Amino acid sequence: MKKTLRIILVLLPIFLMITSLTHADKKISEETIKKSDEWYNKGASLIESGKYQDAIGALNKAIELNPRFAAAYTYRGVANYFKQKYDKAIEDYDKAIELNPKDALTYINRGNAYGKKQQYDKAIEDYNKAIELNPKDEKTYHNRGNVYSLKQQYDKAIADYNISIKLNPGDYKVYNSRGLAYRAKQQYDKAIEDFNRAVELNPNDAWVYFHKARVYSLTNKINQACRMFNQSIENGFTNLNHFKSHKDFDNIRDSSCYKKIMSGK
Repeated sequence: MKKTLRIILVLLPIFLMITSLTHADKKISEETIKKSDEWYNKGASLIESGKYQDAIGALNKAIELNPRFAAAYTYRGVANYFKQKYDKAIEDYDKAIELNPKDALTYINRGNAYGKKQQYDKAIEDYNKAIELNPKDEKTYHNRGNVYSLKQQYDKAIADYNISIKLNPGDYKVYNSRGLAYRAKQQYDKAIEDFNRAVELNPNDAWVYFHKARVYSLTNKINQACRMFNQSIENGFTNLNHFKSHKDFDNIRDSSCYKKIMSGK
């Protein structure tokens, strides 16, 4: 990551609903279309079960039977994404968009894959297109905001987070992301406000406490930093190397509470 900012990406595939919406060639029989849909639904279910290679096999069958089945290409792209085969995922999304250029979800998914490849400008282009097609999807703004943060364009990121929160004020992850952007801008009070809101919505995410501890350390609030440090560990944060190596914790390393926590006592 650049500088000391840690971005927790929301770059996750957006699933299509399992449905029999098929873009079929008129020469394909209804029976063939039905079989293609069955393989498609099987592939979708296998993805949700985490069986990505099996899902690809099923979706290959769906595409063989109906080569113009846009959703099957999208789902195969999702399976390839989860297998971290981002180039193959993008190829599938490209084909899906060629067949159905009005599907916002496919642009989101392709943007996610570009994000994983650190091709941030291409990711933003896809999120822009998705927003053009569906301006009410809060996740698209969240994802685009995360990419802006990775590009250190924090004002643009915050603007996107604001829209995402307006559309869905109950998503704690957006508050966490906006808090990170405020932390990068050294607007620490605003960062803490967002982390507090994230905790209200989900008191069990260890990373939110980790980020709160960072900001309290940066502002020399030693006791609060150590308390959030402990909260993070209590909620499952096990890799203490993050605390040992992160520069944001330099201010508390000589404190007795930090030494006690690191000693495991």
